[in-house]
Amino acid sequence: MSSAPATPLIEFRGITKTYGQGQAAFQALSGVDLSIRQGEFLAIMGPSGSGKSTAMNILGCLDTPSTGTYLFQGVHVEDLDRNQRALLRRHYLGFVFQGFNLLARTSAQENVELPLLYRGESPAARHQAALDALALVGLSGWEHHTPAELSGGQQQRVAIARAIVTRPLVLLADEPTGNLDSKRSHEIMELLVRLNQEQGITVLMVTHEPDMADFARRQIRFRDGRIIADEVRLAADAPRLKAEAKEVVEATQAWGKAWAERSEAFFGFHDAEKFAISEGQPFAAFRSQKERLFKSLPWIQVTLSDIRALPGPDYWVTYFVQVYRSPTLVSQGVKRLYWQRGADDRFRIIGMEYEESPTLLAANAKTGKA
Repeated sequence: MSSAPATPLIEFRGITKTYGQGQAAFQALSGVDLSIRQGEFLAIMGPSGSGKSTAMNILGCLDTPSTGTYLFQGVHVEDLDRNQRALLRRHYLGFVFQGFNLLARTSAQENVELPLLYRGESPAARHQAALDALALVGLSGWEHHTPAELSGGQQQRVAIARAIVTRPLVLLADEPTGNLDSKRSHEIMELLVRLNQEQGITVLMVTHEPDMADFARRQIRFRDGRIIADEVRLAADAPRLKAEAKEVVEATQAWGKAWAERSEAFFGFHDAEKFAISEGQPFAAFRSQKERLFKSLPWIQVTLSDIRALPGPDYWVTYFVQVYRSPTLVSQGVKRLYWQRGADDRFRIIGMEYEESPTLLAANAKTGKA
């Protein structure tokens, strides 16, 4: 991702918003100043009634300020009419909501195509762009499933694909994990971090959850219509994070090599108590059964040529492609390893997930060929 430009992508200068008149007037925003540069990941926090949702609506051109200046790439948004604001939303902004807002009787691909339909794109262009967006969020092979056939996390991934299919500069996410459990919430946040880091999309996210806000580089807090805190988390930590990313990538490479060699060292990469391989049994219980473990899974191959690392609140995630190959089955998917630094200052695996790509699944039981 390239460095941020000198000119802010978005700027608020003295923004106010008042609802109602006279004694019934309520000032939701009171002279807000805010500057956001391209490529930032910003978490917007605050209690109910603090002004964060009003600010988000103005940022997304869903509402207009009462007074003040709103600049988007130097354009005075407060001077635009309704149709001009709609064009700005259509071409530069993507939206993700807590409730997914998917059409129930249409497929994932058709849901993702909707913004392009409104833009008048050709069917061929819509189809390809939707497939590309679904692939970016890890849903290749799920294009023809309806929302009822998808988990909550998968539905939110479809909603994110729909938001990014137009290649927006800014993704506005309003409580994107509010309807998800903690595991799926972390998956969605890791996806948003990846889109921010790898695609350069500016992410503006409203959340009540501090652990979700910790995924963002920058956090601002509203109270009584004003910004009371504006903190950049990662700027000072950049050298440390870069070093830790290198460390966990190297650990992942060593883990893969140990597996390929069926080495005793493989067991040392896992936290003996926190990591469980089945039925909640700590990994330490399997050291004595290493021969059975290795012999029972002889066909697993790990592709380590493209390992990515993403920081979480108190852990790192590395992900890569893994291939399962046996006499009757070949499947491929993305594997994620969750690494946490222990008391001995060494990163160890505390969790593991595998997402298979159904379109790459091939069974050849009759021929016995993979």
